[in-house]
Amino acid sequence: MVDSDNSAALDIFVPDFCQPRAVAVMVIGAELLAFTLVLANASSWAEGLDQLASTSLYVQWAALLSGGLLCLSRRGLVRLTNRQAAAAAFAIPLLANLLVTLAADLLARQGLMSILGSGQPPLAAALLRNLLITAMVGGVVLRYLYIRHEAEKSLAAQHQANLGALQARIRPHFLFNSLNTIISLVREQPDVAEEALQDMAELFRHNLRQSEQLTRLGDDISLCRQYLALEKLRLGERLNILWQLDDLDPTINLPPLVLQPLLENAVYHGIEPLTGSGTITIEGRSVEAGYQILVSNPLPPAGRGGQSGGHRIAVDNVRQRLAAHFGDRAALQIDVSTDQYCVTLTLPA
Repeated sequence: MVDSDNSAALDIFVPDFCQPRAVAVMVIGAELLAFTLVLANASSWAEGLDQLASTSLYVQWAALLSGGLLCLSRRGLVRLTNRQAAAAAFAIPLLANLLVTLAADLLARQGLMSILGSGQPPLAAALLRNLLITAMVGGVVLRYLYIRHEAEKSLAAQHQANLGALQARIRPHFLFNSLNTIISLVREQPDVAEEALQDMAELFRHNLRQSEQLTRLGDDISLCRQYLALEKLRLGERLNILWQLDDLDPTINLPPLVLQPLLENAVYHGIEPLTGSGTITIEGRSVEAGYQILVSNPLPPAGRGGQSGGHRIAVDNVRQRLAAHFGDRAALQIDVSTDQYCVTLTLPA
């Protein structure tokens, strides 16, 4: 039941008024409303300050009571349709204002406060005015929240479509390169080729299970170790691998197949064009913003470029997928020297 409630809460456009941020926005908005009401009615600064005190007290009471009732009814709201939730969210502030107006009238009769300024209006007039103001403000706010919610849903759907397209571009590339690795072993080392096929089958079995948007870093690193083991069979002594990942938390989340394309670039555009051997270094660091993963590889001498397309295609794919998932909380930085290429991947904790 908790999971279904959480899932439903993601689809409701009424914000969670149990959260401190929502309460802070509500308090600030209520004070702005009180200032606007006073500014529209006051004839002098002295009268305006007096009205602002009583009006702010009334409006803040009404706002906080509305927020408290919305917070208490949150579990019920998430089970309703958007129309039903909108009706309930519209009615709750009206109820709160009714109660606060009755309480303010009781206090005013005892000379403790007036309702929205000096000059005590009849209770019926005060109720009508306060409920009309609440209805107009509530309707505008609910409409804004609904439009914002629909825009966020549309943006999330667009991001998901982009992620699917980007992942579809990466998987065939990985398949073809893995098959090329195995083909190169079939004639000379059939036993090793058979073992490599089993490893590749395990890789794709793991890959096909990754239907979720995010995967654990430890699982992605395991996939990369299997991939590099296949490339090590093909390149032999030409490929050396240095893992330095002790500072990383293997339970952090990231999009599937983020590291593998970067390692594939390091092999095909860094190690393979070299006349001798080279080392790919995968280093993990703990930083204030989260974690950094550095993938560095040697570059071939000038005039001995790697495969066509260079590093940019895979790097652009990874950068777009990180932006779709994490926004500006994740980053991908490239540092190139005369003989070294380094990609720094920053992930939020």
